[in-house]
Amino acid sequence: MAELKRASVFALKKETSSGTLIAPASAAEFIPLRADHGQEATLEEIETDELLNDIGASEPTVGKETPSGSHSMYIKHSGVEGQEPEAGLLIESCLGDKTVNATEYNTVSGSTTTVVNVDTGEGASFEEGQALLIKDGTNGYSIRNVESIATDALTLNFAVATAPGTAVELGKAILYKPAASGHPTYSAWLYHANAGAKSAISGCQTSSLSVELPAGQPVSCSVSYEGTSAFHNPFIIDATNNKCNMTDDVGTVTATLTSGSYKTPVALATEIATQLTAASLASGADAISCSYDSVTGKYTIASDGSVLSLLWKTGVAGADGTDTHFGTIIGFSDAADDASALTYTSDSAIDLSAPYTPTYDDEDVIIAKNAELMIGSATENICRQANNISITIDRPNADVDDICAESGVSEKIAESRTATMTATLILKRYESSLFDKLLNSTDVSVMVNAGKKDSSGNWTAAKNFNFFMQKAKITSHTVGGDSYVTVELNAKGFVTSTKKDCYLNFI
Repeated sequence: MAELKRASVFALKKETSSGTLIAPASAAEFIPLRADHGQEATLEEIETDELLNDIGASEPTVGKETPSGSHSMYIKHSGVEGQEPEAGLLIESCLGDKTVNATEYNTVSGSTTTVVNVDTGEGASFEEGQALLIKDGTNGYSIRNVESIATDALTLNFAVATAPGTAVELGKAILYKPAASGHPTYSAWLYHANAGAKSAISGCQTSSLSVELPAGQPVSCSVSYEGTSAFHNPFIIDATNNKCNMTDDVGTVTATLTSGSYKTPVALATEIATQLTAASLASGADAISCSYDSVTGKYTIASDGSVLSLLWKTGVAGADGTDTHFGTIIGFSDAADDASALTYTSDSAIDLSAPYTPTYDDEDVIIAKNAELMIGSATENICRQANNISITIDRPNADVDDICAESGVSEKIAESRTATMTATLILKRYESSLFDKLLNSTDVSVMVNAGKKDSSGNWTAAKNFNFFMQKAKITSHTVGGDSYVTVELNAKGFVTSTKKDCYLNFI
């Protein structure tokens, strides 16, 4: 019987040790899938060049692991101010760092159209690149980014129409920001048909992120990620599930599995046989085998001796209520011991379903309408009319090849970062400033805002996405179009000794 792909679920878990597989720990660590999701457990194929008196190829083998995955999603806020969206880990891994602002601050007197003042000492709570939701109805609850900070004065990237008054709230931004190194890694779990199979990749880092804003359509995002090690129907063994108390020909002994991540059920069967036999032979007794049946999904444990009891219920690992035995994870019931035989097959097949019923952000997708695109200097605070906007952050990884690593790769490290924005603009008669910036290699800022507005035209808190290129150059300006004239514009971000190239915010 075929497995239903539409039932599949996907989870991300931030790793505490890069490359060490870690399982989801809550229902909130799942994110929605779209139809084009996928993972590839690719291994490098190595062909030897031995000449064996025949024109046929010599025996191939596999080298290091190069697993990868792709994920597409709709861009949307969590719907709760100061709470990051469910897919935030993918963005954080791409850029490298984040700040989740749980406290909202407000303006004090003296703010202008380009500078927002906050109370004494509060400037230290803001960062360059951070989005502000300036909750001033006169300005339509403007979204602006912090360009620079001077004590408690926040300079905006683009001017607002009217200087905000006092006590205007500034929102709670979730800021994803660039880092030169130390990008977080994650374990990516794909539960195929949510019971048909489960695959995982550890040591994942996001290598590219692309956001598309086609006019009148959902704002979507495509992500590619790469990891260090691939797993199919894996098991994670630790102190909570690594024991087996058993009775053999000599007496009762305890076997302890080596803690770690087992790539397949077959690999775990080998470890079980090794440790059960070692525990038994230590007392001069029996050799014990363990096998996994890929048809039934069950395990069989057998002894060549005359006594074998598996003490799932009365052994120390089960009787104290901690259930630190491995019996249940391989399908044995621990309601009673398995006794009076030399061969035992697990009661149930291994469980391939997700450990939690996923919960998702209860928030609508963002539609690319009533949005904003601004390009230029602080005073060029006009919305550039566009058919489509594409934002791409390419952040390729380099393999740290390691002969000691099981996969041949110990970790991925960030190699570079390139941020670009491509927009198809509706050409306005007499418009020449953008082409002039291209010719003169003029620095520009780029800001894209998309989200929800209320009936008064105000941006609604906890519904919005913001992209900010702090330093960029226009790199191309192509006039074209069919029924009306358009300009395809490319802008590329860059860094300086004090400024970064790009930021992503949800506010």
